Amino acid sequence: MPVRHAHKWSKKMRSIKVLIFQSIRVAVIAAIATIIAVAQPGTSIDETIPSGSLVIAMDNAKQGNSTGCNGPAFNLKAYGLAVRLLHNNIPVKWAIANKASKDANDFTVNATRISGQSCQTGPSDFGFSGGPLVVVQEYAVLALPIITAFNNEIDGTSNDVRVYQTNAAVNAPIRYTLTHKPLIAVGPVDGGWGGDPHTTLFTEAKLTGYFAPVEDIDIGTGSCYTMATQAHATSAPFYNSFRGFVENGGNFLIQCESITHYEQNQNPRFQTANGFNLFGNSSQFPGRTIGTSSTQVTYPNPAMPFSQFVGAFASNVDGAVSEFSVIGGDANFINNTLSAVRNTSTGWTTAHIAAVGRIPTSTGGGGHVFTIGGHDYYRDTTPTNASLERRNAQRMILNAVLVPSERSGCSLSIPIVKGFKQVEYLPNTPDDAVPVGVFNPGDTITWTIRYINDGLVPVTNFQIVDPLQSGLIYQGPLVVTTNGSGTIATANASYNGTGNNNMLAPNAVLGIGGMITVKVRTTVTQWTTYLNHPTAYGTGMPEGGERTDTVDATTPGTFGGYPIGCQPGSNCYPQEDWQTPSLDPTGILLVGPTSAPASVEGRVIDAGGRALSRINVEIYNVQTGEIKAVTTGSFGTFKFDYLTTAQFYVVSVSGKRVHFPIDTHSFTLLDNIVGLTFVAGDPQQVKNLSEGTKAKVQARSGLKKN
Repeated sequence: MPVRHAHKWSKKMRSIKVLIFQSIRVAVIAAIATIIAVAQPGTSIDETIPSGSLVIAMDNAKQGNSTGCNGPAFNLKAYGLAVRLLHNNIPVKWAIANKASKDANDFTVNATRISGQSCQTGPSDFGFSGGPLVVVQEYAVLALPIITAFNNEIDGTSNDVRVYQTNAAVNAPIRYTLTHKPLIAVGPVDGGWGGDPHTTLFTEAKLTGYFAPVEDIDIGTGSCYTMATQAHATSAPFYNSFRGFVENGGNFLIQCESITHYEQNQNPRFQTANGFNLFGNSSQFPGRTIGTSSTQVTYPNPAMPFSQFVGAFASNVDGAVSEFSVIGGDANFINNTLSAVRNTSTGWTTAHIAAVGRIPTSTGGGGHVFTIGGHDYYRDTTPTNASLERRNAQRMILNAVLVPSERSGCSLSIPIVKGFKQVEYLPNTPDDAVPVGVFNPGDTITWTIRYINDGLVPVTNFQIVDPLQSGLIYQGPLVVTTNGSGTIATANASYNGTGNNNMLAPNAVLGIGGMITVKVRTTVTQWTTYLNHPTAYGTGMPEGGERTDTVDATTPGTFGGYPIGCQPGSNCYPQEDWQTPSLDPTGILLVGPTSAPASVEGRVIDAGGRALSRINVEIYNVQTGEIKAVTTGSFGTFKFDYLTTAQFYVVSVSGKRVHFPIDTHSFTLLDNIVGLTFVAGDPQQVKNLSEGTKAKVQARSGLKKN
C-alpha cells in the first residue's frame, strides 16, 4: 500500500479565471482619460462573463416588438432599470463590440429570459446587440429582487423590461464597467421650451427620482449631478457655470437651439474652433437656412457608446437646429469631437445631426459634451406609438446618461471593492505541531485576507466579517496592515471568530486605491476540509457585501495595481479544488483516517540478537489517549492490531533487569508496520541495530526525523 502524505500539495499548473475589471480609478488624469472617457470609438476589452450573469437586452428583438412581441418599438425603461441598479450599488457592464457596423452583434451566448414579457424566451443562443448591459453573476442574486420590484411597478406586462440569464460563460467586449449613479439636471424651462422634451423622455424611461428640473444658477463646479441637459435654451447667460460643471467631471447634452447658445455663440467652445453653420426649419428663426426634411444618414463611428441603437435614426429631423456643419470643415472639430450621425442626403454631406467630444477635466473623468439636432422626438406622436426611428433618437439621449462621469465630493459613484484570500501551512516552524513536517491536527495555519478599493470613492464604515468553521481555533492577535492614502484600519481586539466576527475596529476607511490586509492564525483540530469565506461591508457597497475570492501561487494578474496571487516567500496551499468562475471560499484539506485499520508488529532482542520474552510493550495513541499493552512471547515478538490510521502513536518498551537505551519509537501510522525492533544490551551495539529499525518505521509512516 503506497504511503499517503497528509497534505495535498499539487504541482500541476491550472488555468483559473482572470479577474479583469475595467478600472475607473487611476493615479493620474492622463491614465484615467485613456480608460474612462472614451465616448468616441475607443476600444472595448474582452472579459469573461460567467454563467449565471444577467443581460438587459438592448436590441429590438429582445427589448422591442420587432419579432412579434407586444409593447413599444423599443422599451426605453431598460435604461431606467440600469440606473435603478446603479443607485443600488450594483455595477453594470456596458458591452459594445469594436464593430464596423452599428447593428452588428456585440456578443452571442446561450441564455434564458427570466424577467419581462413572455417573448423571445429561450433557452437559446441569442445574439445581443445595441449595447447590451450586463450584471455579472456575483451580483445577480442582489439584482434579481430589484429587477422584480422594478417590473412590478409597471402596469401590465408588455412594458416590463426583459432580462436574460446566461447559461454558459462568454467572452464579451466591455467598454465600461459603469459605477457612476446617474443624476440629471434638466432645464431650464425658459422661453416655454426648455426641458419639457427631456422631462417627458426621462419619465417614460422610468428615471423618476434620478432627474430634476433646475435653473441655470443651480449648475456649477460643485453641483452634484452627473449630467446636465439643455433641450432648447434660448440664451446662455450661465455658460461659464455650465462649462465649470463639465470641467469638474460632469457631462453635458445640448439639443436643438441650445447648440446656438452653448456652442455657436461662445468662446471657448466645446466642440469647434470656429463654430457651426446651423440649419433648421423653425418659423421662429426665418433667417436660418432650412434643413432637410428627409435625411439619409450614416454612422461614422458605429462603436461609439452615444450611437448604440439598432436600426435607422429619425428620418424627419425638425426644429430650430436640425443639422450643423463645422465652419472650415471637420478639421476644425476640437476636443476629439467626432460625428455620431451624419446627413448624407444630396447636397448635405458635410452636415451632422449628432456629435460628441470631451474636454479635459479636473477629476479625470466625465467632460463629455453631446450635441444632437431636432427639437422633440415625441412631436406628432405619443410614447406608445413612437416609431423605431424616433425611439433611436431618444436612445442617443439616454445613452449619454450612461456614459461615465466623475463628480468630486458628490458620492455619486459605486465603490469597486474586491477581496482575495490565501491560506498557508508552514512546516518545520513553531506553528507545525508534532509530528513535525506532516500536516495534521494541532498545526496552526495562517489565512491572509486582502480587500482593495479600485473605485472613485472611499468606503467609510468598512468592516470585514469572518466567522470561523467549527474545528478552527483562533490564535490571536489579528495583524492588520494598510496601504494607500486615506486608508485607516486597526484590529478589533475582541474578535474570536465564534460570535464576535468583526475583524476591524469601528470607523475603518478603505481609501481610493487603498488596500487593507488582515492575517488571522487558526489551529486545526480535525481531519477534514476547512473552508473560509469572509465578507466585507461598507458605505456604498452592495447590501449583501463583497466576498473574497480564493487565490494561490498560480493566480495571475493585478487588481487596483496590487498583485492578487500568493506572493513570493509565501507557502500558499493550492486552491484548484475550490476554483470556479464564481467567488470561491479558500480551502485547505487534512487527509484523515479513511483507510482500513493497520497493525504494528516487531521484536525485542538483546545486543547479540537473541529474543527477549516477557518484555512489556505499549502503544499510545496521542490523539485519543488510548493505550494498548502486550508482553513478548518466547520469540520476542509483539503485535498490535486494529489501529486507526492517520493517527500519531508512541510505542514504548520496558522489562525487569533489562536496559533499553532507545525505549520508544513514534510515528504517524499510515500503513501496516512490520519489523519494529527494540534492542537491549551494549549501548554501541544497540545504536547500530536501532538505526535499522528507525529507517523501517520512517519508510512505513511517512515520518521525517530531523
